[in-house]
Amino acid sequence: MKNLFLIAVFTIFTIGLYCLEFDVPISTSHADIVDFDLDGDKDIVLGCPVTGVDTILVFYNDGFCNFSRVDYPVYDLMKLFRFVDIIGDNKPELITQGRINNEPKALYYANVNGIITADYTIIHNFTNFPYEYITLIDADTDGDMDAVFCKRNYPSDGGSFGICRNNGQGIFTDSYVTTTDRRITTYAVGQMDADNWCEVILCTTTGVYQYHKVQNLYQETLIDSTQGNLYFSFCFIKDFNNDGFNDILLHKYTGFAGFPAPYKIKLNNGDGSYTDSEEYTFPDAANIVNISDFNGDGYPDLVYLMLIPEDPWWRNLYFVYNQQDCTFSEPQIMEFGVWDNTFVKGEYLDDNNTIDLICGDYFIGRGTKISILFNDGNGNFGDNPVSVNEDIITPESCLVKAFPNPCKSFVSFEANISTLHQIDVKIYNLKGQLIKTLNIPSGSKVLWDLSDRHGKGVGSGLYLYKVYEGDHLIDTDKLIIYK
Repeated sequence: MKNLFLIAVFTIFTIGLYCLEFDVPISTSHADIVDFDLDGDKDIVLGCPVTGVDTILVFYNDGFCNFSRVDYPVYDLMKLFRFVDIIGDNKPELITQGRINNEPKALYYANVNGIITADYTIIHNFTNFPYEYITLIDADTDGDMDAVFCKRNYPSDGGSFGICRNNGQGIFTDSYVTTTDRRITTYAVGQMDADNWCEVILCTTTGVYQYHKVQNLYQETLIDSTQGNLYFSFCFIKDFNNDGFNDILLHKYTGFAGFPAPYKIKLNNGDGSYTDSEEYTFPDAANIVNISDFNGDGYPDLVYLMLIPEDPWWRNLYFVYNQQDCTFSEPQIMEFGVWDNTFVKGEYLDDNNTIDLICGDYFIGRGTKISILFNDGNGNFGDNPVSVNEDIITPESCLVKAFPNPCKSFVSFEANISTLHQIDVKIYNLKGQLIKTLNIPSGSKVLWDLSDRHGKGVGSGLYLYKVYEGDHLIDTDKLIIYK
C-alpha cells in the first residue's frame, strides 16, 4: 500500500485561522447556505436548540458578505436537512426530520413569500430511525427533487433502499424499494452513466455494490470486494479526473490516532466498468468533511478533519488539492478548536466564482463558534470576501443608508443623493405588505421608531425598504429588526 503522506508529514504547511467568526448556541449541527430571503444572495441558516426550543438561526447576507443574525423559533424536534425547491416555484422549502404523533418522518414546510410556514408535507416515514438516512437528489432526472432513502440493517432487521419520487408538485411516493441481507456501512447516490436514472452505491462488509435501475428493478454489480475486515465506511461521488463521468471515492475512517485511513478512487469508464486508482492513505483518523474545487482548476479537492494525538478532543482542518491524477497534495492545516457536531459547507458567497466555506461547530474557551472562510480563488482562505467585479456597488454608495442595521429600537435613514424631488422610503415585510412610508428631504435624514402606519410597533424579522425619487424606484435594500 502506497502512503502518499509518508514524506509529506515532515513538510506540512500550517496556516493560521483567518476567518469571519460568529458566536452561536451549542449544537448547531444542521446547516445550509441558501437565498433564504429571496433577494439574490446566499444566507447562512443553522438549526439548533436554544434554551430547549428548536430554533432556526438566519445569518442574513446584505449582498456584500456582511452577515446579521436573526433567530426564529420553529417546530418541535426539528433537525435541519436542507432548503430545497420541492414544488418548482423557485422558493426553497425547509426539509426537516421531525416527529408526527411521536413517529419519525422526513417532511418539508411550505415557503410563502420567504416565510417558512407551519404547513408541512410528509416525504417519507422512517421505519428504522435513527439508522435510516435520506439523500436529496433528482434521482430520475425529471427536473424535480426526489429523496433516496437507505435503511441500514442495524441491529439485525435487514437493509433496504428506495426512492421517494416527487410528482413535481411536492407529493412523494416510495418506489423501487430494494432489500439486501448484507450489512450496509454507508451509501451514495449519483448519475454514473448516460441513462435517466441515478445509481445507488452501497458499501457493505462484504464489498461495494452498484445498483442500476433496469425497468422496475434495481440490479446489483460488485465493483469492489472487501478484504478481511477492511471495509469502507465512507463513499463519495464526484468527477475526480474531470472526464465528464462521476467517479467513486472509497474511504475507511478509522476514528483513532495511530490507525491510517486508506482510500482509493474507482475511475468511471462511462460504460458501467471502473478502473482502480492506486490505494493511498490519509494520515491517522482522517474524516473527509467536504469535497469541492477550491482552486478553480476543474478537479475536486478535499477537506478532512483529524484528531490531534496530543489532545483527543482537539481537531484541525486539512486541505489537500487534487493533482489532476487522483492523488492529492501535501496538506495545509487550519487550526480550529474542540469540535462537537461538525459541519463544513461549501458555497459561492462572494463574486469571485470559487467555493467559500462555512465551518462549525467548535469550541474556543467557553464559546461555540461558526466561521466563514473566503476563498481568494486559488484555494487560500481568509476573513474578507473577494470581488472580481470592479463595478460592484459598495454599501457606502447606497442611495439611502439605514443605521444601525440590524436595529433594535430605532433606525435612521440618510439620503446620500442630491435631487429636486422628494425621496420616499417605503418599508415592506416579506409578505409584500407596506408597513411604513418615510419622506426624506434631499441630503438629510429621518429617524424611524419602528412603528407601522397605525402607530403599532413592528416585530423582529427581515424587512425590505424601497427608495423612490418621485415616482421612480431607484434603490432597494434590506433592514433587519431584532427585539
